[in-house]
Amino acid sequence: MQEQVEEWLSDRSPGYIRGLGRVKEFFNSYTGESAGCVICGQNVNVCSRCYCLAVHKALRGNSILASEFLDFAASRGFVLSSVKGVLKL
Repeated sequence: MQEQVEEWLSDRSPGYIRGLGRVKEFFNSYTGESAGCVICGQNVNVCSRCYCLAVHKALRGNSILASEFLDFAASRGFVLSSVKGVLKL
């Protein structure tokens, strides 16, 4: 998911990718405490909803980009489309 977000962002506004480093660092700090996916068993550090909310927060300096990100995340199934209505910029 993180790679897809960075790829999407590189097409739109590459300058914000550096800002996502803090999001990545924060979630990677919990690698030893991850749970397993109930479907595939792969380790999961953070759910897609929380990751997307953290990315959205990092993009809030550009409200258009932040809104487009929520559309992107919903189109990929990372968050429910209803989340966009909850997060007013």
